Amino acid sequence: MSSEFVIGWELMFHSIQEDIKTKEDILVALIHWALIKSRFRCIGLGDDSTFTVDEPGSELLPKGWNSKNTFAIKYTLDSQLFVLRGLLVDDEFILNLVRVADKNVSTLALKHHDVVKTT
Repeated sequence: MSSEFVIGWELMFHSIQEDIKTKEDILVALIHWALIKSRFRCIGLGDDSTFTVDEPGSELLPKGWNSKNTFAIKYTLDSQLFVLRGLLVDDEFILNLVRVADKNVSTLALKHHDVVKTT
């Protein structure tokens, strides 16, 4: 992996390091970082479909991002709303990124115990 690819990960990780409790937290943080590197901006928690186009986004994960057993984090990209949802099912952590406008979904299922060795 080139050093250019991982630019920003260390800073992002240190901003949430004390919040990390589970392997799923690490995976959500990694996906969040990848989205931010792809020009997405975080606009908060939840899976409702309301937002204003001029809503300021952030590169940071919002307060309370990992306070529940499931994850729902909202992002914008090019004036479109996306919701990242995460859920632990048996030994897999399933992540869905939904483009709200047309309900287009990208899904990633990871065996979190194989992917993340320690927390």
